[in-house]
Amino acid sequence: MLLRFSVANHRSIMAPVELSMVAVDEDRTAARRFDKLADPVLTVAGIYGANASGKSNILNAMAWLAEAVGQSLREWDERVPRDPFRFGDGLTEPSTFEVDMLVNGVRHTYHAVFDDAAVQFEALYSYPERRPRTLFQREGMDLKVRRGLGAQAGIRELLTPTTLALSAAMRLREPDLQPFARALASIAAHGVHSGTRRGRPFRPSPFRWATINFFQETDPARPRPLWSGSEPSPDSRAAAMELLRFADLGIEDAEVIREKLAVPGSPTESFSRQRLRLIHRVADQPVPFDLDDESAGTRTWVRLIGPMLYALRYGQILLFDEIDPSLHPRLSSRV
Repeated sequence: MLLRFSVANHRSIMAPVELSMVAVDEDRTAARRFDKLADPVLTVAGIYGANASGKSNILNAMAWLAEAVGQSLREWDERVPRDPFRFGDGLTEPSTFEVDMLVNGVRHTYHAVFDDAAVQFEALYSYPERRPRTLFQREGMDLKVRRGLGAQAGIRELLTPTTLALSAAMRLREPDLQPFARALASIAAHGVHSGTRRGRPFRPSPFRWATINFFQETDPARPRPLWSGSEPSPDSRAAAMELLRFADLGIEDAEVIREKLAVPGSPTESFSRQRLRLIHRVADQPVPFDLDDESAGTRTWVRLIGPMLYALRYGQILLFDEIDPSLHPRLSSRV
């Protein structure tokens, strides 16, 4: 659960900007209290502002940091693929990220500083009793790990100038570090065009978050390699169907179509594809529509259902940029 995020020198943001989820008004519906936090925290928030005021770049920075934790060990070789402010001192000054999150009931604070060539500083603190406890701190290649953490030798072995220590800790499954690392790396960003990885855009959301998964039939005899996590249960399908019907789009049901398609240029090779069809009822007859034949608003709503249900079921920070285009205000409110 997100508590606070701040960033400096990233895209259009030069001076530090902070997003705080601390509830100023405790009476808000989204405010929650937790045993080890002094103040109530919001579970949902929106960022409002003028065009070109940097709203998207705050989400962009969060998605960039999540991707950095998930990919720096495998993807970052000779440079850090940051995107600094392009005027003044932005290109020469470091970029700074800091995030506070509640993971397994304990507050954690993570701080990372980058330039183009290396990770300059990195630290992770936890607050099991409301007082900070340093889990690790790193300046350049000098890494200090809390006594008792079993993976410290392995982290040092994997560390390079451009590799985050948190990425290495996640790979080694260090029990005091991995839950936070996974929570940060699994932030899902939808509609957020963020960062680069060896010059390529961020990866799309993993297939397990796709809405189509919630309409799959559960069959223990059939392997499901595309679903990473628990099998979708009947209540998952019911929840997805309830959200489809909530939109009052005239949709009665949904089905997953599986088909084999030939590989272009190969007479023997083929690949399997799955697509979602929505069933409308016209004059007491079921009429299936491919998703591409639906309206822009329907397509937007359908694509949001999977990420929302996955985040609620498994616990996840979910970012949406420009959530309201093509959506009726009633649907935005439902989100």
